[in-house]
Amino acid sequence: MTYQLIFCDLDETLLDKNREIPTKNIEAIKKAKNEYGVKFVCATGRHYSIVQNILKELDLYDKENEYVCSLNGALLTENKANNIIRLSYLSYEDACKIIPFALNHDLCIELYTLDHTYIYNLNDDERKRVHHVGLDFIEIMDGSHD
Repeated sequence: MTYQLIFCDLDETLLDKNREIPTKNIEAIKKAKNEYGVKFVCATGRHYSIVQNILKELDLYDKENEYVCSLNGALLTENKANNIIRLSYLSYEDACKIIPFALNHDLCIELYTLDHTYIYNLNDDERKRVHHVGLDFIEIMDGSHD
C-alpha cells in the first residue's frame, strides 16, 4: 500500500506538551514529502491563522497545492495565501437556535469567523486551554448573539 496523504492532528499528536514539533516528526514528514511524494495536511480544531508557524517549520507555509483542515473540519484552505477551498458554517438561523440553549445551560460559547474568535462565558478551564494553544480571541461579556 502506498500512502498519498497524511492528515495529522496537532495537539498531543504532532506537537509535544510544549506545543513544539519534535525533530523526529519534522524529519519524518519531510522524508515522506520529499522521498515519497506524500502530502501532509495539518488537521485541527484551531483557526487556520494559528497554524502558520507550524507550516513554516514543516516547509509548507504559503505553498501551492498544500492544505490545512481547520476549525474542526469546517474550513479547508490552500496554504498559498490561505486560499479558501471549502467552508462549512452554521446559518444565522441555526446559530440563533443553538446559542439560547448554551446560554440557558451556562455553557461556554466559542464562535469562529474567518477573522476572529469570540468567546462568551469563558470558564477557568477553557481560559487555560485557549491560552495554552495560543488562541487570540475576543471575550464577549454580554449574552447577545447579535
